[in-house]
Amino acid sequence: MMMRGVVVMAVALLCAVPARAQDRPLPGKKLAMMSRGARQMTVFIAKARLDTQFQPEVTGAKLRIVNPTSGESRVVDLPASGWSANAHGTVFKFKNPSAPGGSSPVKAALVKHKSGITVIAKTTGITLDEPTQGSVGLVLAFGALHYCALFGGEVVQDEPGKFVAKKAPAPAACSGSVGCGSGLIDGDEQCEEDADCGVQKQCLQCQCVGAGDVGVSLLWSDTNDLDLHVIDPSGEEITWFNRTSVSGGMLDVDANPGCFTPTTMPLENVFWPVGGAPHGTYVVRVNFYALCPGGAAAPAFTVRTVVDHALTTFDGTATTPDRPCDDCGTGDSPCACVDVTSFTR
Repeated sequence: MMMRGVVVMAVALLCAVPARAQDRPLPGKKLAMMSRGARQMTVFIAKARLDTQFQPEVTGAKLRIVNPTSGESRVVDLPASGWSANAHGTVFKFKNPSAPGGSSPVKAALVKHKSGITVIAKTTGITLDEPTQGSVGLVLAFGALHYCALFGGEVVQDEPGKFVAKKAPAPAACSGSVGCGSGLIDGDEQCEEDADCGVQKQCLQCQCVGAGDVGVSLLWSDTNDLDLHVIDPSGEEITWFNRTSVSGGMLDVDANPGCFTPTTMPLENVFWPVGGAPHGTYVVRVNFYALCPGGAAAPAFTVRTVVDHALTTFDGTATTPDRPCDDCGTGDSPCACVDVTSFTR
């Protein structure tokens, strides 16, 4: 049992795939932010050559403004309808005369392949009500391509309602992700919606997982190791040590295994592909395998079942860590498993 985390970690390293987000850190020339009641303004300028092709007039763009220290952030749209391009596809302009109303609080943006980015927005995104901001990060994203700058070195003014900085060196990476659901595919995220995942896949916790006639997913929000157990109509149990069943079911995601490679947006997923799920009764249980560093003593979780496109959700709490657990169903030794639900197809 103690080998579980080591083996899974080794497999994860061998099978790891690059994150979809492509960071392009830029040196920042100037950032000026002002908030006075309803009046807000942000001017962001980064001077650098942009060597990657993109088409905002087709895909649109998103601007993220974030305080990396406080975690406060906002993502705003720059829709495709506001963009135009020159004949060579090297200069792009965004105009929104109705800002901050209409579809975006961004008033104007200019993106030149040869010289960089300028954005003028009638919002600060973040409140600016702290005594100081310390630093502010910005990301202009064209799909998975992220141009970013971090202003925190040469700060000219930093007080409630105003932040001005200049000559910021390019950061090592685009930090300050606002996490799953931001509309941007950040870091180790794979998706923001089902359309990002392809055929017989769905997007859960910003990860692409298998989907079919029957699917069971376990979601929670800390570093603990929880395990999903699904007993199929034949009595075979699918879980971390038995990932596929004779009936065609498969566990394709096992999160926080043995407290290694922790994430705070974990999920586990068992599914039967279209045309492959047997008829009969399925039993769903959850085991609190290990209390991990940073995890809650009684982690809350949600289980989703999808049976022939019908979605049902169940909320629960796990309270008893039980590392020796193997089977929740027919094992020789009893396990501290939570009975979540059963259903018949």
